[in-house]
Amino acid sequence: MEIKFWVAGTLYIFIPLLFLPIHVRILFVFITNKDYRKLQCYQIMAQIEVLTFFMMPFNISIGLTILWKTPLISTTLIKLMIFSFVCIIAMDVVLALNRLKVIFALPYPTVIDTVLQVAVWISGLVFLGLMLTPMLGFELSEDFYAVSPDFSRPWALVEAQVESYFIISCAALSVLIYVVIVAYFGYLKIKHNNSDLKIPQKNILIQALVRFCGDILIQIANQWVANQDADSESVLIAVKIMDFMVMFNYICMPPILYLCTNRRPPSE
Repeated sequence: MEIKFWVAGTLYIFIPLLFLPIHVRILFVFITNKDYRKLQCYQIMAQIEVLTFFMMPFNISIGLTILWKTPLISTTLIKLMIFSFVCIIAMDVVLALNRLKVIFALPYPTVIDTVLQVAVWISGLVFLGLMLTPMLGFELSEDFYAVSPDFSRPWALVEAQVESYFIISCAALSVLIYVVIVAYFGYLKIKHNNSDLKIPQKNILIQALVRFCGDILIQIANQWVANQDADSESVLIAVKIMDFMVMFNYICMPPILYLCTNRRPPSE
């Protein structure tokens, strides 16, 4: 086996398994700690953690597929991964709107946050259902190195474009909201001449900015892949890069930032 296959397959398996206990621990704290449980922002973050778990089976399966040179169920599990990926992006917007509501004391009822969360789940499940139809599909490359969209399916190209625009729009909206929040706290620091005033959303803004940059690069690569020969080596390399960027953005980075910046439950 070539070294590149061994490295890629091992990383696909190692990264999710390494971060899985951290995600489990964070979700456990969100669910069992009453200080977290009573805040809706952490209820949303708990759902994001659950969605993150749905991303991991694909990464592990494609890693095993590469190492064993045997097709498993990666072309099915990638649909679950994309479902969770899109839902997390949408939940990030819901979380950002919740923070905006609390910090600026916007007068809209809490039920709206709940409705938005339910809408994300329902829309995501509908999208997953569409991916399970013959109109959309994925194919495993002959060398078992990558799973890519099957653009011979009728809706594949349209789905890829709509998904890209949706992800970029949601990521940009999340970043914009957090920029407004941080700018507001910066204004308060200047207005009250208080250099000790903390900016509680700064760590989330950093995560949102990093995710946004990663998502932009992923979608640029996705659009490029959609216009290339699906079996070419450059396309397979691009797919690999996208996979690892998704893993970094959504499996590795959130728990690292969370553990580094959250020592105690904040209050509303």
